[in-house]
Amino acid sequence: MGAPLRITGLSKSFGTTKVLQQIDLDVQGGKFVSLLGPSGCGKSTLLRIVAGFTAQDDGSVTLGGHSIDHIPPSRRNLAMVFQNYALYPHMTVAENISLGLEIRQLTTFQRFPVIGKLLPEQRKRVASIQQEVQKVAETVEISHLLKRRPSELSGGQRQRVALARAIIRAPEIFLMDEPLSNLDAKLRVSMRAELVTLNKRLGATILYVTHDQNEAMAMSDRIALMMNGKIIQYGTPEEMYNAPLHLEVAKFIGQPSINCLDARSDAALFVEEADGLNVTTAIRERRMTMAIRPEALLLRSSSSPQAAISIPVTVDRVELLGPEVLLWATSKRTGRTLVAQIRAVDYSNLIDSGVMAGNLWLEALGSGLHIFDGCGDAVSFHRPRAVGPKTNLVAV
Repeated sequence: MGAPLRITGLSKSFGTTKVLQQIDLDVQGGKFVSLLGPSGCGKSTLLRIVAGFTAQDDGSVTLGGHSIDHIPPSRRNLAMVFQNYALYPHMTVAENISLGLEIRQLTTFQRFPVIGKLLPEQRKRVASIQQEVQKVAETVEISHLLKRRPSELSGGQRQRVALARAIIRAPEIFLMDEPLSNLDAKLRVSMRAELVTLNKRLGATILYVTHDQNEAMAMSDRIALMMNGKIIQYGTPEEMYNAPLHLEVAKFIGQPSINCLDARSDAALFVEEADGLNVTTAIRERRMTMAIRPEALLLRSSSSPQAAISIPVTVDRVELLGPEVLLWATSKRTGRTLVAQIRAVDYSNLIDSGVMAGNLWLEALGSGLHIFDGCGDAVSFHRPRAVGPKTNLVAV
């Protein structure tokens, strides 16, 4: 089982630029955690601090319950997988994988090709290392490539070699900095599945940096979404998608992006959920944001009284995506562009029935809505009372 990682109060600045601001993160042993965010948000800097390549200004990092703040990278018992693989071109696959183990287990003289063979224990240690190389190569399915050089491998095979080189060290934690970004789309999908399988098989702790939300959602046990040097939400993929705590989380997670509408409150009171109890509290501000996932929108030929919101639209563009269809529509009230995602079979039925030629409405039920206040923080609400046919929250 991999070791737990705890980051407390971590801050880092380069000159006057604050890159990381009071980062707190708990990674349980054996879990796959992704640092997700746009370029420049500080996720790679955070990974480099954990690895020991960069020193933090404030805060602490503990691995397996022990502080590693003042331990050099070579002694932190972690392994890093880079974006560019970093393989030695003059070495075979077997030599690339075994190099780290040889440096750890063999003395300088034992590593010499001729002199080393004359030294005691050298042959036994070399044989043990070769057995480990073979075992790890079988784990990532590259045992038939051990005699090749990196120039003779595909991108996916080079990535497997980089993984094998990390695995053979038996580290307490794997640090991965966008390792799949150089692969083509199809290979990236297959490598995602293999990384998840590897995580479960080894029981390894993985801290994974990516800007690709699909990677993070598909592989992670938990996701730390970073913006401007801060973690703005930390939770499971389901929580990030279905219960965003901030408007920026709702906008970043999900493709196509969530629809956002300006909203106002018509009532002085609003129903919130607190500790499982429905309580009525005063709204602090009347201006809010109503956000709706594209798949929560339904295309209708008339306005329904059961809908939480109903917006008259004109459809401007249609994108066919196999089993799904994306509809780009413009609100007749505000001119705002909305995106709806519906099943291709439903779209075909609408075409066949002639509905697309008449008046169209985009509607959503209360369960498909997210409400955020003026600061972008999520507002919990009891949907049947707060949003319904006679809603006290109105999209504008």
